[in-house]
Amino acid sequence: MKQAARASIMRLMIDLVKSDGIIDYREIKALTDITERYGIRLQDESSADSYTLAQAIDTLNDPESVPDSLRYDLLGDFTKLALCDGFCSREEALLILALQYTLSPHDDYKGRVISVDSLEPYRTDAQILYVESEVDRHVNDHIKTYYREICQEAALAGYDFVYLPKLVSKCSQLSTDDFVMMASLLYPSEGTERCLQMARWVSEMTTATFSKELLLSRFHQSELFDVDPSLLVKIGYSYVQGSYYTNYLLVDASEGVLETVRTFFDTLGTYHQNMLCRYRRDANDMLAFSGFYKQLFDFYMLRKGIVSPVVIDVFRNDIRLPDAGISLKLGPREKALYTLFLLESPSGGINFNTGSGPAARNRYERLAEKLRYKYSVIYKEFTGKDRNIPDILVPENRRPMISKINACFSAIGNVLNQVDNYRIAKNDFGCYAVSLPSTLCCCCGSDAHDVRPLSEDPRWLRLMAL
Repeated sequence: MKQAARASIMRLMIDLVKSDGIIDYREIKALTDITERYGIRLQDESSADSYTLAQAIDTLNDPESVPDSLRYDLLGDFTKLALCDGFCSREEALLILALQYTLSPHDDYKGRVISVDSLEPYRTDAQILYVESEVDRHVNDHIKTYYREICQEAALAGYDFVYLPKLVSKCSQLSTDDFVMMASLLYPSEGTERCLQMARWVSEMTTATFSKELLLSRFHQSELFDVDPSLLVKIGYSYVQGSYYTNYLLVDASEGVLETVRTFFDTLGTYHQNMLCRYRRDANDMLAFSGFYKQLFDFYMLRKGIVSPVVIDVFRNDIRLPDAGISLKLGPREKALYTLFLLESPSGGINFNTGSGPAARNRYERLAEKLRYKYSVIYKEFTGKDRNIPDILVPENRRPMISKINACFSAIGNVLNQVDNYRIAKNDFGCYAVSLPSTLCCCCGSDAHDVRPLSEDPRWLRLMAL
């Protein structure tokens, strides 16, 4: 057996022993027996600290590391370790269940473990959440038909079944004014516009878009961009090299959510008998703000790692990032300069190097005249004035403006995903540019909600073509 497999076995045993918060002497004896059986050495125990639960399971699922017959034996040994003290807590049961869904060759158990580097990135205690990256109408029709039965199965096991379209439907029953009033009560420091944005976000939210935002921006699991209909359950924590990792089990539910939920909780019940039945009053004339409801609102209001378009709004003298609820606090000179860079970046950016030789200097002067003209047009769009227009070709004018723009993005860097892409920086070709894709460089007209890419607006297209 390879060293990586031995370390992975040790990682799983460590998590099992620590999962219930009690280390029993019988667990220590059972752990010692397993380490001797598989030849696990002290060096393997040290290496185990660098493995997340997900990495350890992926290693043991590799046929080159562990043959199928040995993997089945390991599953039995892990189960004996969890039960050797005569008691199986819910935390231990969830971990054993996760191993059964990931290491067992049985067709009824298909799943994957995700380990996220954060103590509490998304609070899903006692919740089972439906996720999908593309809308599966067959599965969604199945959920709507058997929604009551699915919720009852989950409640008997002490869980809430969370299906996003139900929450969107509940929110849509509220008027916009009522929703904004509710949001203002929950987030008093946020302005009315931000609450209005959240109302629109919730009304337009689908399971697919939410799943992508959750798995990509929060979990940073880019390989899970395409997720089949699945159920997401939190199974516990791991302590890896000084950091807490939250572990989730993603259970395949493409064959039917009701049967998947039943199988999941029936299997969980063989290890742990639940003593708590979940009950939540949820009438049509009320909106719960605890549990998943509150978490969804927090996800929007308090979220980080946002990929937001930049919207140039000359009608309101504003440059904003609507998905982040942020307007850039810049003067008209900086706004005009940043807009110019958004226009020029798709074609490679702006090279301020005059070059050497008469021909190069002549080309630069022609370029400089075009840039001065474009900048003056944009400046007048923001101010309505054609005087006191700075010459952006003069470094003493341009550099402080670029520094102020970049400092503005640095101040909101914890909100945006890859904030460097929003800054003005020199690229590999010696040109200054913004690294955003053209689809995120947008504008709007008199209607602030009519947002479109700059490359699709005739007015800005004409200016780009000069």
